[in-house]
Amino acid sequence: MNAKPNKWVAAALALLLPTIGMLNVAQPTWAAVYFFAVLMMGRQFSQDEHLPVAAAIALALAVRVGAAIHAYRLAVQYPPDKPRPAYSRGPVAVGIYAVLVCALLGVPFVLGLIAQASCVGATCK
Repeated sequence: MNAKPNKWVAAALALLLPTIGMLNVAQPTWAAVYFFAVLMMGRQFSQDEHLPVAAAIALALAVRVGAAIHAYRLAVQYPPDKPRPAYSRGPVAVGIYAVLVCALLGVPFVLGLIAQASCVGATCK
């Protein structure tokens, strides 16, 4: 299947999940950049108690809209004769994203549970 990525699907995916939108247009480097940008923004938003909620929402929305425009342009410029890699198709891209999220969120959660379990009856902080 060598079909060009649909520009509107790429933009919609990037608006919802920038990483999936970039994988859809066969740009794994940009997918990683957007993934870590969103991850770092979330970390900053959760730790900065002085950041107004409206500013956090505006910044998150600006990144997503920027990713959607970026994915749209990349989809328009995609060469029609270039074969699309497997990771740029829907189910594979969603699977990659799920593995990344589980790896980054699940492992610290499980390690935290293990640390809590080892502190039963002791004073751990």
